[in-house]
Amino acid sequence: MKEEKAKYLLVPADSVIQALYVKEKESGFNDNWVEAYWKENIVSSEVFNRFNVPEEYQRIIIRINNYLFNKKYNEFITNINFDIWRIYKENNIKRIDAFISKEDSDLHHMMSNSFIYNRVSFDTRLDYYSYSEVLDFLKRIDNDRYLKAYLDSITNIMLNKYYDRDNNIFTTKEETYELVKRRIKK
Repeated sequence: MKEEKAKYLLVPADSVIQALYVKEKESGFNDNWVEAYWKENIVSSEVFNRFNVPEEYQRIIIRINNYLFNKKYNEFITNINFDIWRIYKENNIKRIDAFISKEDSDLHHMMSNSFIYNRVSFDTRLDYYSYSEVLDFLKRIDNDRYLKAYLDSITNIMLNKYYDRDNNIFTTKEETYELVKRRIKK
């Protein structure tokens, strides 16, 4: 199974910096469209704190699949790919700058404006975990009754490029919650 062959990182949320944007309607000749502009960077631990997830569970699970000539990075819960922009390595610390997106329309913007659209960067120690250790981590979160809050946090970090502390909050789809519950019950 591909899950069991992969390596995993549990990246502390206080090292994950997320770029946020603001939508603005613009008008052109016979046309209206929405443009997104950079608003601010936030630390992902702010999102976990918003959902009251304890600090010990404020980790983002990154799956690393090794292929013949490259590595593929993606977030474990949402399965969102990290399109790596830059990687720096110093001793046992790796800094990764990446773009994340599930929207096809973002590809054009990422190609034309490298600084815009779901940019994430993080520093992490190269301490790799196995699939069973990741499931144990999720089981502990579930046993302490924080799984829904944890998943909502991950959803907002990975999918909500317009996140606002008071408004515009995403919730995790029920199917995703049930899928994670089934994985950890095996």
